[in-house]
Amino acid sequence: MIRRLVAGTSLAGALVLGGAAPALAEATPPPPVECSDPGYTCNYDGANWQVDPPVGSITQYGPPDDGPSPGGMFALFAIGALVIGGISIAWRVSAARRIAQRAGMDPDDAVTTTLLSHDGLAATYIAANLRQQQPEPPYRPMGHLEPPSGRQTVESRLTQLKGLHDEGLITDDEYDRRRAEIVNSV
Repeated sequence: MIRRLVAGTSLAGALVLGGAAPALAEATPPPPVECSDPGYTCNYDGANWQVDPPVGSITQYGPPDDGPSPGGMFALFAIGALVIGGISIAWRVSAARRIAQRAGMDPDDAVTTTLLSHDGLAATYIAANLRQQQPEPPYRPMGHLEPPSGRQTVESRLTQLKGLHDEGLITDDEYDRRRAEIVNSV
């Protein structure tokens, strides 16, 4: 009888412990690997393990910031390239217009040449320099000067020439040239 009682108790104990063992195993899972490293503090709150890294470690403050994503960097690069390209085109167009206007060429043709070819601005520059420009006359007409006559004296002609120069109707070079002609005619 005692044997049966001991056997029954043992069997009952085994069943209880066997049934409780999985519950115990589920209640306290093994600690994480970090808990075996020195400096880590591990606490079990009944449901989860709380792992605290050593003070001052990178993991205490989270992972390091890796910066912007590759997609963001590509977008910044693309925007920068578009802005620089737009500025470059605007400068090339304004330069072509300015060169063409100074040479007396059609600015729209110069812009078209500049935009449609890689060396268009250089071609516009060369065309402007090769174009034969109208030469300026070596001197401007002086306006109304009476031709020298026998009736006018050299003194009156010089006075009249000085008056034209003082009024700004003739330049210094014209004044000097005409004065020399009058004086040489004596």
